[in-house]
Amino acid sequence: MYSPQQIANLKTLKSCQLCIICAKSTEAIVVKEKLFLDQKISGRYVAELPPGSIGQEFYLGSFTLNDGNRLSYYVTNTSRQSIQSFATQASALFTVLKPTYAIHVGVCAAISGKGFECEDVIFGEKALNYEEGKWGIENDKPIFLSDVKTLGVDGESMEGFIGQSERKDWKYGDYVSGCAVRMDAEHIFERVRKTQLCNVGALEMEASAFLQVCKYTGVAAFGVIKGVSDMGDHRKGLGHARHYKPALMKATDATKAFIKWKLEQIENQPPDRSKEPGVTIVPGYFDNCIGITIQKILATDYIVDVKGEKVKLSGFKVVLPKDNNVALFDNSTSSLEKIYKDHGMIEVTLPGVRVHCAIKA
Repeated sequence: MYSPQQIANLKTLKSCQLCIICAKSTEAIVVKEKLFLDQKISGRYVAELPPGSIGQEFYLGSFTLNDGNRLSYYVTNTSRQSIQSFATQASALFTVLKPTYAIHVGVCAAISGKGFECEDVIFGEKALNYEEGKWGIENDKPIFLSDVKTLGVDGESMEGFIGQSERKDWKYGDYVSGCAVRMDAEHIFERVRKTQLCNVGALEMEASAFLQVCKYTGVAAFGVIKGVSDMGDHRKGLGHARHYKPALMKATDATKAFIKWKLEQIENQPPDRSKEPGVTIVPGYFDNCIGITIQKILATDYIVDVKGEKVKLSGFKVVLPKDNNVALFDNSTSSLEKIYKDHGMIEVTLPGVRVHCAIKA
């Protein structure tokens, strides 16, 4: 059995439309600090998450869009950097929490000779995993023949965003994912550039897994944004410590800018609440009253009028009719007054057509 707190935390995370996912906790901490997030939920206090998520942290926040609407999101991470761990844990997470959108943020090693510098930010919408394949013989020498499957984002838009931003340190490139930099990596990358991804820009571990998980679970992938912490050549690792945090912070700034821009391009659709308990019990009452009330409250950023005074709500409760019989809620003022007084609620005024709405502030 789950505790009320675990169930409440699950609902909070499910209400967030966007997941910003990193590969490890140290990256998530830098991202949340750059975004000034101080509200945290621990995985051990969230219902339905698998046992492996007990140590996971979720940092909550929201973006204010140009139209005044707010997008709620959380920053989280998997337990370690690797294709296997990331794919397994991200898939389990998305299956339970069902975010509408997701974006992968972190650091990478840029491919030298492609115009990238340390602390640049690479936006990517395509990736492949070069670890999949088999060994073969070419010119009497054993070589690894990659079984390449390119994964991509539906509705690509990152390149257009970079073009209008006029930021010279924001670059567009495809990602090549692997467990490690192989001895024969240069041969593999050259083959990939000639046959599959001519715009390969960076090496890392999780981009292909992220795009595959999003496709498999039905989450809309916004793409991959990573800061360049070092170069994927003979100088790999040199200066990594110096560039790591600045690269990740710049990637975070780029992520925030891209998300706000991207969401302006997406038609604003009301969230699917068809599985909420109140909707299941009395769908008509929800559609005609509760749903309208919620939308108005969100539109006013939780500011309501109480007898001429502006008050910010800290929460609200819904009183369902006895035996779920909506007919018991008539339109007489006296009946409504009795209901909200009996439950310690107050009447507020919301913009638009006047409806009676008693809310516990």
